[in-house]
Amino acid sequence: MKIRILPEVLDCLDELVITLYEKKYFGFKESSKKYVKELLLNIKTTLPIRLHKPAPKHFERYGKDLYYASFKKIAEQLGTHFLQSTSKTKMFFT
Repeated sequence: MKIRILPEVLDCLDELVITLYEKKYFGFKESSKKYVKELLLNIKTTLPIRLHKPAPKHFERYGKDLYYASFKKIAEQLGTHFLQSTSKTKMFFT
């Protein structure tokens, strides 16, 4: 399975670094950067093997045959993140 991360998603992850720091999830901006970098690596390496379920109807505006997977570390701290999937690719959305 090929993982494709759109440039807009990378922009959101850059914003996440700032948000995590500003909302005091992390005391140092470098810690926030490290967290997001590990998050992205985790997505790239484990997404193909994660259990995924059909996405709720609400997400049909992004396309058909969508699925989501939950990353426990993220879900506990920041909420569930959705993954858009076609039969060939998956994309991460926050």
